[in-house]
Amino acid sequence: MKDDIKRQIVALMRRDGLSLTKAAETVGVSVIQANRWRENDKEFGQAVNAAQLKGDIQFILNVDDLVRSGRELTEREKLAVEGAREMVDALPHMYPEEFGHWLSENEPQGKRSQLKQE
Repeated sequence: MKDDIKRQIVALMRRDGLSLTKAAETVGVSVIQANRWRENDKEFGQAVNAAQLKGDIQFILNVDDLVRSGRELTEREKLAVEGAREMVDALPHMYPEEFGHWLSENEPQGKRSQLKQE
């Protein structure tokens, strides 16, 4: 039964773009329990990380489309661009196995976002 709940959580995260917190709440699991499972169950943790990474990448791609549109951005859109830059810079630290190779001695904070400055 616990494995079924874990699968439901990951499915909600992937399909509906929910955070771990919202997905756990939706199926009636406490956030604390979901995070325990994430830490103690390697496969569940990897599935949660993959679902979160998918959402992060989708956000970054959407912001990139905004920047490439060439139009004047609203203040809210400019904030989204800055947030996306920060996310790109944080990826090697948040997901070291997937993006750790971005780090080097010369770039301790990771590669700078390639999103154009507005």
